[in-house]
Amino acid sequence: MGFSETIFTPGKVLYKGFDKLSCRALLKDTRFFYLTEERRTAKNYGTACAYRVKKILRLFDMTHPNIEALLRSGYPLSSETKGLLRFVMGTGITVGEQVATAKALMGNVGAGKLPNETNKRRGQRLSYKHMNKKIFASLSREFLVPEGYDGYYSPPKPSVFHGGKFHSEIMLNNAYQNIERMSGPAPVISRRS
Repeated sequence: MGFSETIFTPGKVLYKGFDKLSCRALLKDTRFFYLTEERRTAKNYGTACAYRVKKILRLFDMTHPNIEALLRSGYPLSSETKGLLRFVMGTGITVGEQVATAKALMGNVGAGKLPNETNKRRGQRLSYKHMNKKIFASLSREFLVPEGYDGYYSPPKPSVFHGGKFHSEIMLNNAYQNIERMSGPAPVISRRS
């Protein structure tokens, strides 16, 4: 299949923001690890910690054309994975449909403050922590890992849900195999290793 991808070479520095952890804390679960190329973006989430790429990383580009190609490809993704991928990335649906789906899945309180959108504008990035974990865990299991991807790279995207723009995002599968701390005595580890 001909999907676009992003390659990171060893030595590239990536950042993760931690709200309640220091950069020296041992990380207990790195199966789905979110990072960014921008220290400033990581600081928005807490203390910005630096990590260095240990090996060549092959990342699926999380763009509308790539997602559309994947959904059309006949690749055996579950219907739940397809639906949630459309919902969180806004691919193939409208902003109004995203708002309606968010309210249906989480209710008015759980969905938080949503724009009053019923328009037909193309869907945009919508990030909910528990939804992201669910969709990207199943996408990893069903597609990324079997196809040899180390995770995905998502460039910045317009988003009425996140102040007009959602920052670039990197998600790594099994980060303990792919990155290491820039400094400090303890490497990135997994409780499964």
